[in-house]
Amino acid sequence: MAIEIFGENSPYYTNKIANSGDMDYRTYMERQSRYIGNAIQQSTKQQLIGNAAIAGKLAGQIDDSMMRMQTGIQTAINNQTSAIVASNEALGQTFQHGFNEINNTLDIGFSGVSNQLGSMSAAFSCGLDRVSDNIKGMSKEICDRLDAINDIVNNPLLTQSRELFRRAAANYGKSFFEEALEDINSAVEKYKTDYISWFLKGKILAFGAGEFSNVINLEEAINAFTQAAKYNSPNITESTDARLLSAEVYFYLGTAQYSQSNELIRTNKKVEAREMLDKALKSFEQSFNYSDKMHESLFNSARCKVLQGQKMAAIDDLEKLVLLDRNYCIKVFNDDDFSNISEEIYALINKLKHKLFIDEAETNYKKIIHYKTLYKSENIFYKTNIPSSFSEKLPYFDMLDYNLIFIEIIEMIENTDYFQLILEKNNAKKASDYYILAEKFRKIQGYSNSDKFVIECVKQFNELSELENKKN
Repeated sequence: MAIEIFGENSPYYTNKIANSGDMDYRTYMERQSRYIGNAIQQSTKQQLIGNAAIAGKLAGQIDDSMMRMQTGIQTAINNQTSAIVASNEALGQTFQHGFNEINNTLDIGFSGVSNQLGSMSAAFSCGLDRVSDNIKGMSKEICDRLDAINDIVNNPLLTQSRELFRRAAANYGKSFFEEALEDINSAVEKYKTDYISWFLKGKILAFGAGEFSNVINLEEAINAFTQAAKYNSPNITESTDARLLSAEVYFYLGTAQYSQSNELIRTNKKVEAREMLDKALKSFEQSFNYSDKMHESLFNSARCKVLQGQKMAAIDDLEKLVLLDRNYCIKVFNDDDFSNISEEIYALINKLKHKLFIDEAETNYKKIIHYKTLYKSENIFYKTNIPSSFSEKLPYFDMLDYNLIFIEIIEMIENTDYFQLILEKNNAKKASDYYILAEKFRKIQGYSNSDKFVIECVKQFNELSELENKKN
């Protein structure tokens, strides 16, 4: 039952309480803002010094796991995970450096955050540095694009609200959270239905903590995101951009609700925590419904389902997610909220690997071996970069990568002049067709045994003729 996940002996309840101690969300985010950004930047610059030492330093600075969704704690990929997911070579290709340098990349993201509206992938992180970047992008891109929906020139109140919004965004980027909140409150007072200002207000109230100020208020943040969704909703049917903005609004609404659920757990309000977690799940699902590129929303939908005890529903979400972005194989294994379904996740990866092997990879590998043998027998040289053996024992990433290589090689082979002549030969009906093909075959560079091909043409023609005679 879903309610059991909140029992006093449940992993969710005991982990949250044990790891968070007396630290509330405001204190946690303020601590994060002081340490996590610099720690990540320094760890990136000092990769060559030694990732284990850097990871240990960062782990010492962050001893709380209550808000793991916001910023992941450094976790090495264990041997079991690497064996089923990817070899060192495949990991190196995915993360653009070696396996031993992978730890910090897990926290930073996989390949950077997409700047496109309504798009969040495995690279996304809710750390304060990422949120600031997203605010700048929203101020520069989303704001201008969505203002086209409204007649801002003939709407002086909206114009004033927008100027206050831009100033609030600039102050937020400088970590002047009190000033940012003051400006954004004035903006929504000027124009109550300005959904973009409500959206920024929600972000300030959810993440506005720093060395000199802390304006975090999760209840007000949830209200602000709700207002943003409400006032943007009439535009969704008319504008794709408005729909994509709603996808982001609901993502952050779910984030705030998830955070509030953690806060309620911390204060031993289990029933309220369960209700808030259910709201977070609905918000993440709505986000993904508005944009199927919001992979992070689907990831957090699965997270909420796991915490509610809906294991198989979570696995269904993760299956869809891994097929969209394979990097979630790594991300999900290194998130404690998914630790209760680790065996089911391993089974899922094996299932996907088996399906890939049976449906595509094995067939493509055998086809290449056949082509390679054929080319060798015809004395035509063709270099193929394929393994000497290929089995289902390969890790998932490796099989995905090999299959892509196989497809590319097959396309290259089948587009050669030689392959096309073989197809023509098999489809030829008259003796003259075969001799024309033999003449074409002699002109292929590097082929030294055209007589053999001519003999095969004549032989095939005679066999076809005998079959025709028997039918008649």
